[in-house]
Amino acid sequence: MLVDPFSSPDALLRRARKHINELEREASIYANRKPYSLVVNDDLGRSQGSLKVKVDPIPVDLGCIAFDAISCMRSAMDHAVFAATKFLANAEFDPKSVKFPFGDSLEGARGQFRRRGGRGAANVPHELHDFLLSFKPYKGGDNTLWGFNEIRNENIHRVLFPSAVTSRVGIGGNGRIGEIYIVNKWDAAKSELTVAHTRNVDHGIKLEIAIEIAFTESSALPRKPVIGTLNAIADRTKDIVTGLRDESYRLLRER
Repeated sequence: MLVDPFSSPDALLRRARKHINELEREASIYANRKPYSLVVNDDLGRSQGSLKVKVDPIPVDLGCIAFDAISCMRSAMDHAVFAATKFLANAEFDPKSVKFPFGDSLEGARGQFRRRGGRGAANVPHELHDFLLSFKPYKGGDNTLWGFNEIRNENIHRVLFPSAVTSRVGIGGNGRIGEIYIVNKWDAAKSELTVAHTRNVDHGIKLEIAIEIAFTESSALPRKPVIGTLNAIADRTKDIVTGLRDESYRLLRER
């Protein structure tokens, strides 16, 4: 029985989607327990003050699940290129020089086809080069796709953070109503959201906060929501795998 050479990238993509679904469930559990506390400075009863929200660190397991999803998708891309190369190759080749070409620029990505060894793609058939580059896997092309590859090479626990977003600021009580200036400024180092600056407010303030897991400002995907971004990358991975399968068959038929 013949084995579909693209069965491996297909399986890796299915596994990646399972990891993303698991990550979404665990992130929802974390957010639903409202892992934050309101911090009000001592100046509220005088003239100026601020409202801040201190957010609990995200569970370590969430980073591990995200890493598994990212690794599966990155491997699916490489396996798809390998499957297409094997499908089209007329001779034996070194699999260490077969991978999906990422780069910091178009020329950097194209240069992968000249590099050999574990960091190169020199054995990818020339007839696939332009097709692979059409996905724009470089900075300034598809920045989300490029950033995804950069994230894979970083410590995943250092590029995820619990992003807090104010969904509503309410005013309660019978005290003096002053002025509230919405800021929504996130301090990743302190895991703290400055919601607003206030002036002449001396009564209760109620906040409704939405928590989502995002990539850090300093990462290659600054402040992008993790779940939505990984789902988008999964869709892009499917395009790459499916496209390579179709292109390989087309090229083979035209020989």
